[in-house]
Parts: sequence; C-alpha cells; structure tokens
Amino acid sequence: MREYAFGKLENLGVGVPQHLVDVLSRVSPSINYVRGMRIFRQGEEADMLYFLQRGRVKSTLCSSTGQETIIRIHLPHSILGLTAFASSPLRDADGTALDSVIATPISKTVFVELMLAEPELSPFIVRLLADRMSDFHFRVGEWLHQPVIQRLIRALIVLSTPNLEANSEYLNRVPLTHEELANLTNARRPTVSKILSSFSKLGVIQQKEGELKIIDRAHLIHLAEYYLKQKSEL
Repeated sequence: MREYAFGKLENLGVGVPQHLVDVLSRVSPSINYVRGMRIFRQGEEADMLYFLQRGRVKSTLCSSTGQETIIRIHLPHSILGLTAFASSPLRDADGTALDSVIATPISKTVFVELMLAEPELSPFIVRLLADRMSDFHFRVGEWLHQPVIQRLIRALIVLSTPNLEANSEYLNRVPLTHEELANLTNARRPTVSKILSSFSKLGVIQQKEGELKIIDRAHLIHLAEYYLKQKSEL
C-alpha cells in the first residue's frame, strides 16, 4: 500500500516492488513512533525521507491562522518527505503517527544513490509525485464545488477502500476523529458530527469507544451516486 487516493475509488495494491521494500527497509535502522508523535514538522529543513514500514501517518498543513488541513494519509510502504527534493527543501506539512508506526529514515544523499542503483525506484517516485499532484487537484475541486455531506461520504468510502494485502488490520476502520475528518474534508467539526450521527442511525457506520467503523460501504457508494445524480439534474 502507499496512501489513500481521494480522486479514485479502487482497491489498494502494493505500490513498491517487494525487492525495493526490502532495500528501503534495511538501508538504515528503523525508528518507532507512538500515536500522536510527530515524525517531521512543517517549516523545518527537509534533508531526510522516510520509508513507512508499519502504521499510518497523516500529513497536516497548518495555515497562518492556525487552521489545520489533512492533505494526505500514508499507509505502509509509503515514502514520506519528498519535499527534500524541492528547490527549497523545507517541510510543507507535519507528519504525525496515527497509530504505532515503524519508519526507516533515509538521507537525501543515500536516497539519490538508491535511485541510481535501483532502476525501478526513479520511475516509481515520478509516478508517486504525479499521483499525489493529481489527487490534490481533485481535492481542491471537491472543496470548492461539493457540499460537506458529499465530501464526507467520499472520504469514508476512500478510508474503507479494500486492501489487496492479506489480513489487513485497517479494513473498514477509520483512524480519524471527528475533528480530523473535518480537517480532511475542509468542514466544521459540528457539521461532520451531525452527518456521522445520521449515518450511524442508518446503520451505515458504527461509532464506539472513539472508533469509527464502516458497516455498509455499499450504502455509502449508493449515497455518493445519488448526490452525484441529483447534482447532474440541476
């Protein structure tokens, strides 16, 4: 897996070839992070990349007014910190562990050497950057033109996307709080909580002990199609 893609609804496959997973995992000693721990901070110098071996990480952008926006949720085998290759290598977001995380830090110099030594790595990075750019463009359009309920429905569908890896521990479990879902969908938390409460009454989701679980993903997809049809008929 790499990360959730909000611009497309499809199965999550393994993004990095297995031999590259082995190489990236062993290039330096891994680091353990507990839930809530920051891996890197917005604005600091970006001289290190991270290969995510286990757990989930959210990338959060904080505006000058203090408003937080979740721009990406990384999954195992994702590569974090690609702003190290920018012309001005500064972190454009915080990277925060959503659960127990194991990540391999890789210096920019070593990563460049790996790209030269491993023919499949450079094309993979290019595809990854293109996918991220495309997904970001989709989300900006979504924030501008779709109501909160549609944005939230799509987010829940994406966050419960089936994973082709066997015995996935993440299937149907949404790792975000109401506040974080609001930050993800560019919405207000009370609005998100109200919509989630209505979904819970419908039996589409289950909220228990701080965990949100998708019960009926097919119903969410049906709702997404319904709102899309309603919009097209206006």
